[in-house]
Amino acid sequence: MIRLLQIEWLKLARYRTFYVFTGFYVLLIFLVYYGFDKIIHIGMLDLSVVYKFPDVWYYVAYVSSWFAPVLGLLMINLVSNEFTFRTLRQQIIDGLSREEILKSKLLLAAMISLGAGLVALFSGLLFGFTKGGAASGMDIFSEMGYLLRVVWVCFGLMAAAILISLLVRRSALSILIFIAIYWIIEPLVGRVWLSDLYPYFPLNSLDEFISSPISFESVQFGKRSTPLGVNIAGLIYPVVFVLASWRIMKTKDF
Repeated sequence: MIRLLQIEWLKLARYRTFYVFTGFYVLLIFLVYYGFDKIIHIGMLDLSVVYKFPDVWYYVAYVSSWFAPVLGLLMINLVSNEFTFRTLRQQIIDGLSREEILKSKLLLAAMISLGAGLVALFSGLLFGFTKGGAASGMDIFSEMGYLLRVVWVCFGLMAAAILISLLVRRSALSILIFIAIYWIIEPLVGRVWLSDLYPYFPLNSLDEFISSPISFESVQFGKRSTPLGVNIAGLIYPVVFVLASWRIMKTKDF
């Protein structure tokens, strides 16, 4: 595992795009979460609750999920580069198996996802202490499980990005397909024709894995639990993406 991560790091160490995407992701979370109570206006509600422990973990996880697709776009770029520069074929010639190549990308996705979880952790602690007021030790740590949801959402979207990249093999087209599925096709099909099934669509189930606190129908704001069915779908789809990617790596000619 360490060897595979070292190989991936050699590719990333001087790759400026990696730093641009990850820096952009971190900056967006800090800026948006810092001004969350000013960006979102719902009646006369006091939205300072988003910074108070333990609720801060739910809200910072929700904001983090907004920008998880940025990491998906990053992963598309990284995988597509393997085809563009023919490094995937060269790695096979040099002795890496197809399974190891896929495992290296999945390990990289896992490490980036853990990094996203750490960003959410630091954001929650920073704004919780500076803008949330006093809190007991029990309040600070009681709902940190939401950070695991951040990690899983990021990993799931990157797993989907890996699958799309392996199927398409071209960076620009893969990015367009990812964007189209996430922001156009699933919302359009789900909201217009299959509204009952929409929560269980592959990418939307990950999007809903951390439920929105905003209810536009009833103009309410507050913590909402994720339905059991959506939880199950959100847990299963990334596994399906990984298995499908493994199948492609095993059977396709590169």
